[in-house]
Amino acid sequence: MEENREEQREEERKKKRGSKITLIVIIILLIILIIAYFLLKRMMPDYLFSQGKKYYEIGQYDRAMHFFNLAADAKPFDDAPVYYQALTLSKLPPTYENQKKLYEISQLEDCDEASQLAEDILVQMRHDMAGQLGDNYADNILFDDLLIRWNNKQPITYSINSLVNVPPEYVDTVKEAFMQWQTVTNGEISFKETMGNKDANISINFVDAIATKTEYEPNVTGKTTPLYDDNVLRKMEVLIKKTDERGVPYDTDKLYTLALHEIGHALGLGSHSFDSEDIMYYTGDRINDETYRKDITERDLNTLRILYRMIPDVIDIPIDPNEYNNYYYHYIITAYPGENYEREIQRLLNELRHDRRNIVTWVDLAITYAYKRQFQRSNYILENIIPLVTTDLHNQFVVLYNIAANHYKMRNYDESSKYLHMAESLQTDFDTQLLDAFLDVRFNKLELAKMKLAELQKQHPDNIDIALKIAEVFHIEKNLKAERESIDEFVRKYPKTKHDRRIQKYLVRRTTYLGFKDVK
Repeated sequence: MEENREEQREEERKKKRGSKITLIVIIILLIILIIAYFLLKRMMPDYLFSQGKKYYEIGQYDRAMHFFNLAADAKPFDDAPVYYQALTLSKLPPTYENQKKLYEISQLEDCDEASQLAEDILVQMRHDMAGQLGDNYADNILFDDLLIRWNNKQPITYSINSLVNVPPEYVDTVKEAFMQWQTVTNGEISFKETMGNKDANISINFVDAIATKTEYEPNVTGKTTPLYDDNVLRKMEVLIKKTDERGVPYDTDKLYTLALHEIGHALGLGSHSFDSEDIMYYTGDRINDETYRKDITERDLNTLRILYRMIPDVIDIPIDPNEYNNYYYHYIITAYPGENYEREIQRLLNELRHDRRNIVTWVDLAITYAYKRQFQRSNYILENIIPLVTTDLHNQFVVLYNIAANHYKMRNYDESSKYLHMAESLQTDFDTQLLDAFLDVRFNKLELAKMKLAELQKQHPDNIDIALKIAEVFHIEKNLKAERESIDEFVRKYPKTKHDRRIQKYLVRRTTYLGFKDVK
């Protein structure tokens, strides 16, 4: 019996020793695994990057891109993999996805060399496209930063409504305008009239007055508004005033011109041309005595064709993703003012030849140069305006602020700060406070920036620029969880913002737009 107990105790001791040894082995293995994990985490991006370079050097660009993508994901704060992503994309076909990736890299704020290379590649790409696309104003066709159009695989329906006290020839003239768009596009765009306003894609409504954002303006004779839910286009609502500003019905030539213009908007030409010959010339929503019968120009037609070769933000019937590579990524065209703004510059220069002391025109010219990303030229004009506004404190403030905004975009943060302080000595407003907080971020005064941004967000809780800059601060602090959560919370509170292009592109762009002030 005693021997059996001793054997049992020995057996228990062996089990305990075995358990301890097993535990020690597990702990050692865990330590080895943890060390290996951190070693691999440190070494893996370098390995992936070296593999990418190897495939790049032998011309296997698809394989190279695969490894550069992995390296960039593994080491998100390293500029080198992103630079080689851009370099490799320059060797690959300009497919929709490759265009999109290049544009995203060009917008990165923390990868200067890579973003500049991507921008240079896009400049060449747009130059090549220009020869293929013809003269156009596709840089100015968005509805409030959104590309909105119909899917032209099927006829676009329209209805003509509200015909009380409307001359009978109005209906035939509007129908003629629809048919003219169909004719010049060789049926690429086709229309079908429907009697039901509810079911029509384009609703033409004759009205007594047209409301603008602030008031009813008698000289506004046409207005087109896209109606959509999320990214689905439901209707284009076209309002045409029954009479001109004197209360006189239009003759058929004027109505034809007005109808062509508004149908152009309804097809997706959201903004305007700066060429007075084009049907989409920017005065087209205002018909007056000087208006003559106009028709669709080659520039109008080229622009419409480009519009329908781009993937839109909002559309009635989604395009099959398998067909995306047959289309352009629209930001590489619409986000870069081109020929259309050159014409606007020429118009402003012509005005200045007649009145060189017109401050409003000079500032408009400077802002147009800034939209074309010619910030130095913009600032040259603004700096020379300063002596002309010494007694006009408001416009002096406007000029100084715009100089500060230009320097910020050129990343001359010290100069931006200098001019901003000069502007703030005259006046402070939301824009100056926002730029001040943005500069704190650039100067790495992150706690101060967060405090200022939080205060601004209390005043403007739905402001996208503020929300994005707060997220960017978390990104700089490498607090990626807080960055993601801050954007998610903002979108949860304001669901419509999830379709804003700045929100959609935030994770790759991480920058915001600073606007310009208008002279009064």
